[in-house]
Amino acid sequence: MRSHNKSPQMKSSLYRNIAISFIILSIAIAVTIFYVTFSWATIVISPKKISISDSFTVTVGKAPTSLVEETLFGRAIQTLLDGEGTFSSTAKESTKQKARGTVTIVNTTGTAQQLRATTRLLTSDGFLFRTESFVTVPAKGKINVPISADKEGSIDGISLTRFTIPGLWQGLQSSIYGQDFVLGSSGEEEVSIVTKEDIERAKNEVLKKVKEKFALMLDIPDLTFQPKKAVKFSDVALKEFTSSKEAGDKAKDFTVTVKAIGTGVVFDESESMALMKERARTQLGIGYEFIFGEGDTISNTLENFDAKNEVAHVRFDVHAGKVRGEDTSQFVKSNLAGLSKNQIQEYFASYGDIAAVDVRFYPFWVMRAPFLTDHIHILFQK
Repeated sequence: MRSHNKSPQMKSSLYRNIAISFIILSIAIAVTIFYVTFSWATIVISPKKISISDSFTVTVGKAPTSLVEETLFGRAIQTLLDGEGTFSSTAKESTKQKARGTVTIVNTTGTAQQLRATTRLLTSDGFLFRTESFVTVPAKGKINVPISADKEGSIDGISLTRFTIPGLWQGLQSSIYGQDFVLGSSGEEEVSIVTKEDIERAKNEVLKKVKEKFALMLDIPDLTFQPKKAVKFSDVALKEFTSSKEAGDKAKDFTVTVKAIGTGVVFDESESMALMKERARTQLGIGYEFIFGEGDTISNTLENFDAKNEVAHVRFDVHAGKVRGEDTSQFVKSNLAGLSKNQIQEYFASYGDIAAVDVRFYPFWVMRAPFLTDHIHILFQK
């Protein structure tokens, strides 16, 4: 009888366990469906810039024709230039010479007195001068006479108030004498010297002005060529240089003349950039874009000027970069399904041209990428 009483209880427990299991399974399925349906992953990729370099020759002109493939419409000018300037010498040199001046000869006697050239005149402290010309000093009169020192050197400190004439009879020396000396040139003179550095500086300054003048010529409006943003560069080659003085010459100033050949090129920046981008495509690879930013450089060098056709051959040296484009089809999303943040970052790091990867899961409790690939979004941030 007891066995019959337990049978309904056992059945009831079995049904309860089945119901609980069903509820748990339903909840698990619901959670799974919710997790799969509402979980998302956003992956933000910052591409790494890869440096690229290129050198090529472009023909620039209004009707560019050349064996090289690339051409740019623009202006190519070549003309003769000249310039001139006068400059001061910078070096100084002290030289000794004979002091010169004018003295007044006084004759207090009643008889005229003749004095030949080189007549000696002696200062009170014994410094000797000589007359430079023959003169006759009138009786009871006076005359100005040019005189020069007997020897080279400074006359600083010498008394020049009164001169005696030792060649005269001693009794006349107090009646015929010199006074009122007026200095013409001292016994030491500072002379300007032209140096090699002066000439070189003068040449560079005149050549600089010639270059500036030529640069202005490139700014002259041209109705046949009006670029949105002009790129201009020029080369001025020195053809002839002359200086009126040589290094070592004594002169306060000197004049230099310069003759040069100026070659200038003007083209549109947007067209040259388009040309560089087009060339870059051949070396970028699939999925990459050309970029030119901070730190990148373009240098231009004039290689040749064709005067007959009025075109210039210019070498472009470009240092720029490339980055991955925004086409995400290159990444297989199924390879990312179920991966954690670290695994996703390691996956993209293997490409070598990605600088950083930011992985975000939604909702906040999600720890891995969803298995539905359309719930995985890949974005580029430049």
